[in-house]
Amino acid sequence: MKNQIMLEAERLQEELSEWRRKLHQIPEIGLTLPKTVAFVTKKLDEMDIKYTVYEDSSNIVACIGEGDTCYMIRGDMDGLPITEQSQEPFASANGHMHACGHDFHIIAGIGCAILAQEQRERLKGDVKIIFQPGEE
Repeated sequence: MKNQIMLEAERLQEELSEWRRKLHQIPEIGLTLPKTVAFVTKKLDEMDIKYTVYEDSSNIVACIGEGDTCYMIRGDMDGLPITEQSQEPFASANGHMHACGHDFHIIAGIGCAILAQEQRERLKGDVKIIFQPGEE
């Protein structure tokens, strides 16, 4: 029998896939990612998750739970200056591309945030999810 968190993750799969495709269409490069930050912070706001945006670099740090132990999840958000030629209906059209899966990093972070927020009463520590621009 599947555990509860796995069932919850499966419940989110279709919606997360849709969000990834939306992000895939708007890749941004560098340290300033206003459209990506707006997308992520909107989702965090919808889940009532506390976060900080570091305006000078578009870093977002979401915090869920509290305690002496801290767990961290990090994902990149930036794209590359590559023109996508995939012909997918959700392909980027702005001359940049999420060619390294950073759109998936973002969605994985949002998915983890949703699951952690839903389980926040059971957490035995602080979960920090870092959405980072600028490839490491």
